[in-house]
Amino acid sequence: YLLEQGDEVLVSFTPPDSDLYLDNLPVKVEKVYAFGEDVAYVCSFLPMSSWLRERWHTFICELNEKENRFFPDSSNKS
Repeated sequence: YLLEQGDEVLVSFTPPDSDLYLDNLPVKVEKVYAFGEDVAYVCSFLPMSSWLRERWHTFICELNEKENRFFPDSSNKS
């Protein structure tokens, strides 16, 4: 099923390496990029409840802390 520009959908997922379940995030499809059988979507968030916004914020902060460290994790040294 291909989504089209302007479609509004609810997205649910469990991020890898996380106990957090993100369910029913409301998004609007802004752009669709179809490459043969592969499709990519650019979406924007629609207004959401405060508890869902807080859950999303928690995930983004955890992801930022994990992926954008200024100092590398010293336990990975060889």
